[in-house]
Amino acid sequence: MIIKLAKKGMRKKLYVHKMMKEIGEPMTTRQILFEYNQRYRRGYTMQELANVLSKTPIFEAIDFVDNNVVWDIIYFTEVIN
Repeated sequence: MIIKLAKKGMRKKLYVHKMMKEIGEPMTTRQILFEYNQRYRRGYTMQELANVLSKTPIFEAIDFVDNNVVWDIIYFTEVIN
C-alpha cells in the first residue's frame, strides 16, 4: 500500500508510526503520548497528537476505552510527498 502524506510534520508522524510498530499492539492516545514523549526530545502536546492521529491516514481509530481512543497503525510500503 502506498500512502500520501503532507510534508509538514512528516518526521514526527513517521516516528509515532515506527514506535507503535515496535510495540506491536494498539495503544490509547494517552499511552502514545507518554511513550513518545519518553523516547523523543521534542514531544507532542495532547492536542497536537490527537490532531495528527485523527487526520493522518496511517493511523486508524479502532475502539474507545474509558474516554480514550484506541489507535492502530496501517502498514504501508511507500510514502509519497
